[in-house]
Amino acid sequence: MRYTSAKSHSTDLYRRRTHLYRLRTFSILALAGPDDDAVLGKNGHQRRRLALLAILAAADEQGRSRDQLLPLLWPEATQSHARHSLEQLLYAIRMSIDEDVFAGVDPLRLNPMVVSSDVGEFRSALRRGDLEAAVEEYRGPFLDGFYLSDALEFDRWLDAERTSLERKYTGALERLSQSAEAVQDYATAVRWRRKLAETDPVSSRNATGFIRALMNAGDHTAALQYAQHYEAVLAQELGTRVGRSVANLVAEVCANTHNGRLADSPGVSNILEGAAQR
Repeated sequence: MRYTSAKSHSTDLYRRRTHLYRLRTFSILALAGPDDDAVLGKNGHQRRRLALLAILAAADEQGRSRDQLLPLLWPEATQSHARHSLEQLLYAIRMSIDEDVFAGVDPLRLNPMVVSSDVGEFRSALRRGDLEAAVEEYRGPFLDGFYLSDALEFDRWLDAERTSLERKYTGALERLSQSAEAVQDYATAVRWRRKLAETDPVSSRNATGFIRALMNAGDHTAALQYAQHYEAVLAQELGTRVGRSVANLVAEVCANTHNGRLADSPGVSNILEGAAQR
């Protein structure tokens, strides 16, 4: 029987803790090594390895059973062929990352001592109520631009997961904005409202929230500039114009701003005239 001293066990644990791999799922999917170099993500043949890691990262501590993974990754294959493909995939990942990369056998989970993930830390921050830490983890849509060929079930899972995570992100931003506004910390409110506006650039609700935040912060020039930007985005993306809620805010800013040149600019005039004609 092999004897492992407490000291050697502690040393090995420390080594593992300081040599985590990092799975980045928000925006471009990639696995970074201890030196922040890309281990997986550069080559097309690695897509299913990354897909499996992303599925397990999103599953958090619950993990995924093998029977759940098969239709996601090999929907057209027979049961026996899909199981064989899964075993090969698990082996390839162990060999390219670490033999202890997975925790458990069925269900499968990622071993947090080997691989951490932004989506895992996002969920963890939400659970403990640290909204600011959660939104800092979110760098863009979940698995942005990622796909698997001939894997319709994976596409459906991805769409649902992406929507759910974005909803949690915007909900956290909304609560952060409201908390800042409640204590009249308008500079911080502008920060969170800007992120909300960036998440959905055509949302009237987000636009009015951001414009109002800029007004509360005393930055009337930026409020009018953003209103013009929003008008241009709507025209380009939807072929429409701003609604009355935005136009009313623009009129309010114009009545209070000292920047007459901006208030009288063609862009601002178009917003007010367009609202008056509706």
